[in-house]
Formats: sequence, C-alpha cells, structure tokens
Amino acid sequence: MGPKSTFSSIVDSLESHSWLLLPLSSPHARFHDNFWGKSMEDERNAWRQSEGLPPLDDEADDGEVDILPGCYALKIGIPGFGYTSIWLRAEYIRIFNVCEEYFAEITGRQAKKDSSRRPPSFVISGQPGIGKTLWLYYAARRFAAERRAFIWVHGNGCYLYTEQGVYRVPNNWRDNDFVPGVPIWTLIDSTSGEDTLRAFTASQIYFVVCLASSTRDRRMKHTIPFRLTMNPWGRDEMKQAARLYELPEDAVLEKYDRLGPIPRICIDFIPYQLEDYEHTLNKILKYHITPSTLESILTEPEPTADGIGQYLFLLARAEVDNMLRCVVTPISPYIEAALVSALREADFKELVRLYHRFKVWPDLYRGVVPLFFAALVQGALASNFFTRGFDPMEFGPIAPTKNGPSSTRWFYRQQFVDSRVTRRTTNVGLDEVQPDRFYSLEPSTKHGVQFFIVSEGNLYLYQFPSGTDANRHPISLALPFTSTPEGLPPRSNWRMVFAVPESEIPFEFTVLHPPQLDDIGVYTDVFSTNY
Repeated sequence: MGPKSTFSSIVDSLESHSWLLLPLSSPHARFHDNFWGKSMEDERNAWRQSEGLPPLDDEADDGEVDILPGCYALKIGIPGFGYTSIWLRAEYIRIFNVCEEYFAEITGRQAKKDSSRRPPSFVISGQPGIGKTLWLYYAARRFAAERRAFIWVHGNGCYLYTEQGVYRVPNNWRDNDFVPGVPIWTLIDSTSGEDTLRAFTASQIYFVVCLASSTRDRRMKHTIPFRLTMNPWGRDEMKQAARLYELPEDAVLEKYDRLGPIPRICIDFIPYQLEDYEHTLNKILKYHITPSTLESILTEPEPTADGIGQYLFLLARAEVDNMLRCVVTPISPYIEAALVSALREADFKELVRLYHRFKVWPDLYRGVVPLFFAALVQGALASNFFTRGFDPMEFGPIAPTKNGPSSTRWFYRQQFVDSRVTRRTTNVGLDEVQPDRFYSLEPSTKHGVQFFIVSEGNLYLYQFPSGTDANRHPISLALPFTSTPEGLPPRSNWRMVFAVPESEIPFEFTVLHPPQLDDIGVYTDVFSTNY
C-alpha cells in the first residue's frame, strides 16, 4: 500500500465529514472487497487452469495480436454492475499502458507547470458497440490489484476507492476537499451525469480518462484532451467471447464476417437487437446507397457515429502503435461487396471524382478509396467502357516464384468482353458457368476473388489488392470454387487478375503463389482513373 491510497492522504480531514463510507452491501463496496489487493496474475492463472489452458509467459506486444498473456475472463457477478463476466481485451491493456505512461510524465512535470493551465485528459473513442465502457472495469480492476486510489464516476454517482473502502463523493464537493499533491485518476463513462462530468473535467487536480461516444465530445472542452482510438475486435477475440458466453462459435463468426466486428451485434446481448439491426441495415442498403450519400457520411466529423455510417463503416487505428490516428474502412467484406454492387450503376465520372477526393487523405480514407475503385472497375467492364474509349494494350503475366513472393511487374489488359456481358450474383457452389457473363461472388475469408468471367476461352478471376492492405500483408492465392463448375476452360487458361489504378503505378504488393496453383497465371489489370 502506498501513502497515497489511504483516505486521509487524499481528503482533507477538515472536509471529510460529508464523505460517507459505503456499506459492504453496495455494488462498489463489494467490488472493492472482491478485488482490492488481489493479484490479477493469480486470477488469470486460475482462469486458465479452469479452462484447461497452459500457463503463458509474458511476451512483447507487437500491437497486432488479438490476445495477450494478460487477457482473461474477469468474473464480476455483482448486482448493479450489469456484467457477470468481461473478457479483458489486449486493447484494454494497451490503452491503459499509454495512459499510465503519460500520467507518469505529467506527474513529474506538474510542479513546473502553471497551476491555471487546463488539466490533461484522455478521451477514448472508437466504433459504436465494441465495448468501450468495459475498459473502465479493466482499469478499476487493475487499480484495485495495485491498491491505488482512484475515482470512478459511474452513472450519476461518484465513488472514491481507497485502502479503507469506497467513499461516495458528496454532491457539493470542492477542489479544496482534497489534499494537494499527485493527480487522482478519474474514470468517467460517457453516460455519466452532465454536471458531475463537467465538475471533474474542470478541476486541476485530476487525471481524467473519459469514454466518449464522439471524439469531439464538447464536455471535455475544459481539459487538454488526448484522443485515443480503441480498435475493434479481432477474430480470435470474438471466438473467445463466444466461449465465454457459451454461444455457438460458428454462429458468432458468421455475424462477425457478415456484419462486422461489433460484439453488441455478434453476441446479441439484448433480445431482438440483431433483428432490428439487420432490418435497418437492409433498408439502408436498398434505399440509401448513392455516391452523394456516402460522400456525405464520410465527410462528417464522425463517419461511424450513430446513424447510417455505423452500419457501413469501421473506425480503427491507422497504425498499430499510434492511437491518435484513425482510418475508416468498410465494416465487413459483405458490406463492402454490397456497397460496390450498389455503386457500380452510378455515373462513372462521379465515381472517379469520389475516388480522387478521398485519395488525397490516404491516412483516414485508405480503406475507402478501394471501394470506389472496385465500383468503377466493375461498372466499366460491364458497360464496355474501355472497349469504346481506350485502345487495348499489352497484357502480360507476373513472373511467379515457387513457395515465395512473386515479382511485381505492370501490364495492361488485352482481352475485352462484348455486349453480351451481363451480371449474376452467385456463390462458390455454382454448377455451370456461361461465357461473357459476370459472376459476382459472396465475400469470403478463404479467398479474395470478387467476381469472375469466362471470355474468349479464358477464365478471369478479379480481385483488388488495394483493399487488403497489401503493402503490409502478402496476398495468398486461393480459388473460389469448392468444386469445378461446368463451362470453365482448362486450368492452363485461368488468370488471377489484380485490378490496380493507373494513378498508383508502381503499386507494389506481394503475392504468395502456392505450388498447387503453379498452373494459374497471375496478372495485373491497370485501369485509368482519369475523367
């Protein structure tokens, strides 16, 4: 126990008469009793043993793994908190560590700073529905384990955790109630009472961490806010959540792949929430997807805030080690395919305009630009735009290497389709393929092919490397067929075609060409994005 954890080291004795120690029957007092001074490592090891999992050694965090050694299921089971168990995410650990580092820095500088300066704060934001509120429970559990005093603003109540127990902060509290010294961590939910939140964020003696539904939350205007983005859930995390809540893993992952990495939807805590969500999503996809609508959503200060945007787009960190910069992407491959399908009938010049508009902000919109490019490519091919407006150029292969990356060379398309082309949506279980007809495939985690066509004796399987963050992750070739449909040419005439924009040449990416697909040619198809 440190000297700053006792009640008398925090609250001035002359002002302490109005601070009431909560009885053990209250939820926060029970939380304190259950966890104060109790090791999280012991708790984690006991959980792993109960799950039949081997012990884990601590290892360096590269920022990309879904599950760290410090992750486990925290059992709460206290009436009044709303959660029986919480999966402690790697993201919770990372965000806490960032806040901790800055807290240590400002504590060391505090005596040198002007006391009239606004206090610092962290505002944690991110995609709606990913469980940002649960970070508070991780932070509170960690403070309790380390026996460190902190304030938790929960609902309309305000609670001071100390060595002696939990005290309810009186409504008429003042700055001079507290002993001057090291700032006190103050955890605030975005649903906390307006007056309580404003009072704490205006004070000079607190280190505030606030969960906000918007990164532009005006309630933090009295502080110097540092805005952190919490990443959405990874696939391994969602598997763990399915096990924790005793749900069928396949059903949870199906929703994850189709609707996006949102636990609120994939786990479906509230009855009928999933049905309402899908009903709204279907209406949006049917009636509201136009270039102007997407442009309006994406140029909002908060593209994924409550509204249409949260159904279509995902907010995540642009870099694994930089929590201050964000990137917007389609929320799932299925939604991306639906958006491309809706947009490919749009005016070609309008798609090109939007492609160039969002391309000038590569950090924020690098995941959205491929959406407009894919739509204009599919629309152009289907309408024979290039056969009417451009001369054919040489179409050549990328030289593959066995068991390793292919070299990147750039070639233009030679084969063109004629006016017989139509579109048809299908899946990999198709029995027969007809020539000169586009087949748009359902998105899959097993392959990246978006559509294919048989023309002049060749099979062209199209995918878009710019949509896979190809600069960072190699692309593994994979075929979309579970069985070979009738009407396909010999495999020697199959072409895996990567569509790339001419404006981004050289567009470098790595293709892993497995030996079993040595007979599949790998090509690039370069499209002009000029008006």
